[in-house]
Amino acid sequence: MKKLTLITLAVSSLLLNMGLAQATVSSCKLKNGSAVAVDFHGIGVDYIHTNKAGTVDLRLPATAYGYFQGASGNSTTYYRFAKGDYSYVVISLDAKGDVWDGLTVYKGSKLISQQECQGYFDTPLAQPDPNNGVIKNETDSKEAETFSYTP
Repeated sequence: MKKLTLITLAVSSLLLNMGLAQATVSSCKLKNGSAVAVDFHGIGVDYIHTNKAGTVDLRLPATAYGYFQGASGNSTTYYRFAKGDYSYVVISLDAKGDVWDGLTVYKGSKLISQQECQGYFDTPLAQPDPNNGVIKNETDSKEAETFSYTP
């Protein structure tokens, strides 16, 4: 049994390193009964939305990310995924221990939906790699003012 476990871990690690498999960075069930996941796959990040019936109804590659750390200890991490004029923003806010994890949806720059996680992300939303190069860094941009929403 130990040998099988070690082989499985080795193969999984190899597939992840080759970009042929995915590893969930963070996921949560939203208070409306649907779920979101942010998956890292070596060359980028994907958004996966699962409806209340448990069926994946939307999968998008990341458009951008932002990360902010304030001197007072507040932090915000988000990944933005776009489809047409809609932006799906998976976000984690920590204001001195008051945490809000969830999904915000925008049409253009107008907030049209906000869904909080039931609890928190199962693993903390990973801080983006500033040297990624594949996903736009919006940390110091006008977009960040819109998409780093504070509930």
